[in-house]
Amino acid sequence: MLSRFTRTALLAAAAWLAGSAAAQAGELTLFSNENFNGREVTLRDVTPDLVDLGFNDRASSMIVRSGRWEICVDSEFRGNCAVYERGEYRNLARFNDRISSAREVGTGRNRSSWRHYGERRGLLELFTERGNNGNSTRVVRDTNDFVQIGFNDRAQSVVVEEGTWQLCDDSDYRGRCRVFTPGRYPDLGELTGRVSSARRVNDEEMRNPPPRIDPATPVVLFTDEGLRGRSVALRSDTPDLVAMGFNDAAASVMIQSGTWEFCVDSFFRGGCRVLGPGQYRTLEGMLSRSISSVRMVAPAGGPGRPEGDIELFSGQDFGGARLPLRRDVRTLNDYDFNDRAGSIIVHYGQWQFCMHADFGGQCVIYGPGRYGRLGSMSYQISSIRRFQ
Repeated sequence: MLSRFTRTALLAAAAWLAGSAAAQAGELTLFSNENFNGREVTLRDVTPDLVDLGFNDRASSMIVRSGRWEICVDSEFRGNCAVYERGEYRNLARFNDRISSAREVGTGRNRSSWRHYGERRGLLELFTERGNNGNSTRVVRDTNDFVQIGFNDRAQSVVVEEGTWQLCDDSDYRGRCRVFTPGRYPDLGELTGRVSSARRVNDEEMRNPPPRIDPATPVVLFTDEGLRGRSVALRSDTPDLVAMGFNDAAASVMIQSGTWEFCVDSFFRGGCRVLGPGQYRTLEGMLSRSISSVRMVAPAGGPGRPEGDIELFSGQDFGGARLPLRRDVRTLNDYDFNDRAGSIIVHYGQWQFCMHADFGGQCVIYGPGRYGRLGSMSYQISSIRRFQ
């Protein structure tokens, strides 16, 4: 039996070892402005692409709190790189607004071990010219909007090195899509110069492709995820799904033509989301098993996708001047819309709205829906960015 002294000594040693291990773990904090100001993000693990954190090409100063860190101007630790020791760096000189990836070095790990982090799911390389020529970018994870990586509507050819990938001509894996297995594709057919999103297709999807649906049916709702289970076909506006025995039942949707609005209350009330053609194998957020009414927003060949992913209105209840946007805005002064928004429509994605420029001050996240009144954010919004 251990004496009280021995037990106390062992506990103290364990606590010291835990504290020592924690102290040795690498930590790097990046700041969007010089002198450690602005938005910040702290890294404690291998980060092959800062796009995932919404911080690509944004760092202007940094603090290496522990460890030695390698920073690089391209994703996946490519391009110009440098190693920084522990310390404070008030400006980044040649790396200012250029950092795209970072990792701790000198940990005993193989320098390529980042590939095993975060469950790497595949790899494809997109090229700006046919025949796998021109400038290129690599994608190693699902990317729902190529605007984020500066490659929207630019891909003319592709090499798939790992995994099976779906490329789509609209963001959020919507619109026309095509599946590519490993190989070299010197052109992309109808997707050439139109790719806006890419995602890895998992084995389950390959084994269970979506059911064959009459092409003349514009919308089909399914009770299960993955376009499975009981289904109902819609060919016109449906103000109340109770009549069809399908209220709050849909877990996935297939849209073959047109652009449609899905609402959580009957008669197109409550939270609504607009979706274009595509396979929505999982309905997330407010629409999951909550759809009560559906109506067409635009027919096939019509205007389709709204002009912006989000729309700001200078009046409440969607009145007044309108500002459609599809990308991050550091300051709405650039659009003469600072502190002017009284209502918002979010068509696609999750967006963060902040009271100060550069995403500072109080911030609120809005998902797809119509927000006729903004509460404390009314006429206070100064910057906006995509949150997902």
